[in-house]
Amino acid sequence: MTNSRRYISNDTLFDAIVDAASRAEGSHFALGGNAPVMAMRFVVEGCEVLLAAAMTPKLQESLPEGVKGKLSDQWIPNEFIVYLRA
Repeated sequence: MTNSRRYISNDTLFDAIVDAASRAEGSHFALGGNAPVMAMRFVVEGCEVLLAAAMTPKLQESLPEGVKGKLSDQWIPNEFIVYLRA
């Protein structure tokens, strides 16, 4: 299996792909990006974490309670990376 990436500049098409993918059986969302992933790991290890990030409310809900900080509700256009597997 080859791994390739494609940027989709058409926002309407990308939103439709995300919508269809989110309704597909077996689909799931995972938190990505270095800062939030590292924050989650530090909390698991017992650290207190201060995180400053722009995240939608849905993504903020996925953070553990030990993560504190300034979390903006600003919409992030590239919030999603869609992986499609056959």
